[in-house]
Amino acid sequence: MSTTFDGTPAVGVPAPPPPTGKLVPPPLGDDTSATTASLTATTSKVEPLEIMDHEEDEEDDIDAADDTESLLPGGPSSKKNKKKKKHAKMQKVTKEYFNGLIKPQKVGNMTILFPENYFGDDQSSSPWGVLGPHPMGPVCVWLLLCAATHLIVQRAMTIGILTTLTCYGFYCYCTFRLVDVAFRDPGMCFYQEIPETVGGDEARQWRWCDFCNIFQPPDGAHCTQCDVCIEGYDHYCVWMGTCIGKKNYKQFVKFNVSWLWYLLYYFIWVLLIGHFIKK
Repeated sequence: MSTTFDGTPAVGVPAPPPPTGKLVPPPLGDDTSATTASLTATTSKVEPLEIMDHEEDEEDDIDAADDTESLLPGGPSSKKNKKKKKHAKMQKVTKEYFNGLIKPQKVGNMTILFPENYFGDDQSSSPWGVLGPHPMGPVCVWLLLCAATHLIVQRAMTIGILTTLTCYGFYCYCTFRLVDVAFRDPGMCFYQEIPETVGGDEARQWRWCDFCNIFQPPDGAHCTQCDVCIEGYDHYCVWMGTCIGKKNYKQFVKFNVSWLWYLLYYFIWVLLIGHFIKK
């Protein structure tokens, strides 16, 4: 029961309900308190920003600048591609032999025995040390050369020591030429872009190889046996166990000339002239 201002109880007027703990909204005229409450609620929902280091920010700017410059001819990406050869079918080195001296790395069906020397700079890179998909081919040729030399030397010994040494000299020279062809890079292509030295007319003749994901020069072709693109492709020689291309064509010709001279020396000198002189 409530009371009046003079202290007498007011009959029939209910007492106000006790407070329940709920917040009573501020009056409509109090704009300051409403604005403060809304700002407090909004500020509590904002997540803190991630502050990056100054060094990382600079690295991102440098990478972005490099990416922009790489779109221009002669940009940094083209220079890096010249130093580091890439190929879609290049596999990682998994085994090492002779205390890490030989680290075979597969590119298609080709095997690079010394990848550190092969993938070096233009001045220090070496095309030697690349095996084809059929290494038994040159082995068979060398065994045939050994058998022929054994028969030739037996006949040459009847003529004299000088003729015998000459036959062994031909044998060693032919073996060297055989190894030089079979273990040399035939001209594998690693062109991620058309070189700047190529003119406009010649650049239009370059093709894109969908198998290797590289550019193919006009005289190149994709070898199905080697499973790579060969620059200056001539043919695939099963006896050499590899392709004959731009980088081993001269060595292939020298090998054929060497064993042909060896054969002519045997027929002309050992069988005919030397045999009759000895008699």
